[in-house]
Amino acid sequence: MGKLKLSPQDSQSRAYDSHLLSALNPQQRLAAETIDGPVLILAGAGSGKTRALTYRIAYMLEQGVQPWNILALTFTNKAAREMQERIAKLTDPELAHSIWAGTFHSIFARILRIECKYIGYDSAFSIHDSDDTLRVVKSVMQSLHISQQEFSPQMIRGSISKAKNDCVSWQQYDREKTGPYEHQVALVYAEYEKRMRRSNAMDFDDLLVNIIRLFDNNEDVLNKYRQRFSHVSVDEYQDTNQAQYRAVKLLVEPQNNICVVGDDAQSIYRWRGADIRNILDFERDYPNATVIRLEQNYRSTGTILKAANDVIKNNERQVAKNLWTENPEGDNIVLMHCQDERHEARSTASSISDCHMREFATYNDFAILYRTNAQSQPIEEALRMAGIPYRIVGGVSFFRRKEVKDFVSWLKLLVNPHDDEYVSRAVAEPPSGIGKKAMETAQAIASEHDQPLLQVFREARKYAELSRFANNLTAFAEKVFAFAGKSSTMSLSELAEMVLLESGLEKRLKDIDEEGDRLRNAEQVITHMSEVAAENEDITLTEYLEQVALVEEDTNKSENRDAVTLMTLHSAKGLEFPYVYLLGLEQGLFPLGKSDQNPDELEEERRLFYVGITRAEKALRISTCGRRFRFGETMPSSPSQFLQELDDSYTTVVGESASRSRQSSGMFDSSYNSRPVRKTYGRSRAKPDDTPVRKKLSFEELTAKSAGAAKKAPGGIAKGVKVQHPTFGTGTVQAINGSGDNTVVLVNFSSGQLKKLVLKFAKLTVVK
Repeated sequence: MGKLKLSPQDSQSRAYDSHLLSALNPQQRLAAETIDGPVLILAGAGSGKTRALTYRIAYMLEQGVQPWNILALTFTNKAAREMQERIAKLTDPELAHSIWAGTFHSIFARILRIECKYIGYDSAFSIHDSDDTLRVVKSVMQSLHISQQEFSPQMIRGSISKAKNDCVSWQQYDREKTGPYEHQVALVYAEYEKRMRRSNAMDFDDLLVNIIRLFDNNEDVLNKYRQRFSHVSVDEYQDTNQAQYRAVKLLVEPQNNICVVGDDAQSIYRWRGADIRNILDFERDYPNATVIRLEQNYRSTGTILKAANDVIKNNERQVAKNLWTENPEGDNIVLMHCQDERHEARSTASSISDCHMREFATYNDFAILYRTNAQSQPIEEALRMAGIPYRIVGGVSFFRRKEVKDFVSWLKLLVNPHDDEYVSRAVAEPPSGIGKKAMETAQAIASEHDQPLLQVFREARKYAELSRFANNLTAFAEKVFAFAGKSSTMSLSELAEMVLLESGLEKRLKDIDEEGDRLRNAEQVITHMSEVAAENEDITLTEYLEQVALVEEDTNKSENRDAVTLMTLHSAKGLEFPYVYLLGLEQGLFPLGKSDQNPDELEEERRLFYVGITRAEKALRISTCGRRFRFGETMPSSPSQFLQELDDSYTTVVGESASRSRQSSGMFDSSYNSRPVRKTYGRSRAKPDDTPVRKKLSFEELTAKSAGAAKKAPGGIAKGVKVQHPTFGTGTVQAINGSGDNTVVLVNFSSGQLKKLVLKFAKLTVVK
């Protein structure tokens, strides 16, 4: 048991006797000394929240709370280890390592090992990782005769996981199912649970669900752990899901000696179950809570914090706070207007190179952040051309990503159908219906007759051993040869687009990744092919694939040096860098298009922007493009609405200059082909009366302006005209560019596909 509860006055008087807390600022000290009752520590970015939390636990030990009465829950084992190591330096190491500190899953697994008999498990229960659970889901689907081509096992597993994290049982899910997909999930969920229980096994979600079940149904066990853990701390509380929230609430009642640390402005994991309501409603859940704000930032310049505050205050669902610092104001934030993502990438590489030399900075000082993984490809290419080493954090280099390698393998197969490795990879992704036994048999025949594997597929009906597999094998081979036969009549990007769609890989990537990052990566290959072909019209598929292979080799050689860090904004949380580049601030990309109709999604996108801004220590540069390649087509882009939330007083806008002049803008002064321009989307404070005010353009006007004037083409084809295509069906012309043989039309087809077509070869007819 812990010490008796002190009054706030007693706690405060004892705190001031502690030499331990003298190293903290006033708010950190208040957080550390308030050890009884519910406490919400709202820790702004860079405000020293880990310091406050570790000092708080060390102070508890100093005040006589026994270490085994302290429970500290974190989201990573690394965070738990670092916390104990820091506490050990502040107090007795033996006491520090007697604290129960760990992740939700590890702590709850530890309790369940002891108490699981009360919920019908043996203490030797196994814990299934993601691969194990996927195998069980596939097995269940097979036994229930549910098509794994029609319903993705990965998606069904994800739906089951989400249900568990939302504390929805299979019985409740079955009652509330709404459509065909949910019906299949309900069937799998029920059988999956029965198999897991029969196997004396739990998945990671079960560790949360079962601790709730244990506490809900066994009051004696619950009271045992309530007495054991007199003081509970939760780090990164804004990232907790409903199951974690319920488990903690059960554990701390009725004493409610709970301290949660977090920042609602950095809640960016809604897509994996995090519920921002947990931190926003803390005072409702614990009416006598003490709320302590850590708002002094030790990381960033005053300018960067002004931008962060201006952005986040536009969210309605938040706990008000205002970051401030004693650091210098620093340079203005640079807003870079780029022509397209290639210009953006070259400009970024040029700026890093200049700043690296001028500021005597290491490459480790630089970070390039982006919204989606697919954005890294042009950046990687520009850095390689500039001789700048880089590393990918939270992922792998673009052409080494699985979905990219799978797609490229299909393309390589068209060039060299004799390569058995590419055949094997294409058979596996997307799943072709050719199983392990069929592959082994075909490979044995290929080896015996010294023939390429694909040829054996094509002639499968010749071999008795392959008779029962012949339909799938021959269908696969004919598909590959059909693709190869079209390769001489199509452009590189058109060929790749056809392969992605008709191979089934596009559907497969949609099925296994609800967020769409994997499909965007595959689409970026098509974009890259279009751009390469635009610079070299005569390039062949063989030559393009050779370039890709060389890129992979270069990347392998440069990953362990002093290097620029590339990562998505989600991966950047918790990190900091002197120089930060935020790329792709455009509507539909950042914020993502799915946020248009969902206020909660939009607010999360804004929090993600806030996280990106607050990663910067010395300097921040943000870029936006006037157009961007998407799925092999050039699309006009509008500046992100978030840029309207930045003030002119602390931003310097630079853009493309016809004279290619340069003007200083602080540490990022030597921008590629840039000059200062008037910002048309931002806010500004009061201006002198004689300052001319230009009309502020709407996003629609900006898009229309960047798309260019309306044009007409031969054959009665013009913007708005309905047309028919022999492959893609009917559609409406959205835009026309170029002239003569180079005329290109952008058509929005009724299938939902947006295609850029060379009019000379498109075979379009006007629908009358």
